[in-house]
Amino acid sequence: MLDGTVLFERDGREQAGGAGDFLLVPRGAAHTFGNGGAAAARLLVLHAPAMDTYFEELHRLWSGEQPPAGEQERALMSRFGMEPA
Repeated sequence: MLDGTVLFERDGREQAGGAGDFLLVPRGAAHTFGNGGAAAARLLVLHAPAMDTYFEELHRLWSGEQPPAGEQERALMSRFGMEPA
């Protein structure tokens, strides 16, 4: 975490992280995160192996005028070997 507060949910457990905190998400662990405060939050995310193409496609998917249908996001996740929740 770089700034602000981020709420993480990993394998059904919720925790908050702040500046200087580190969270490891093991391969295959179900997870999500979002801003947990009123101020902007920044975090640095590292992937091994790299997932640049997935995030480029995810950005394109969410860049339209309307949010994508859930099926579209699940299909993208499946193409990259992720199990959608």
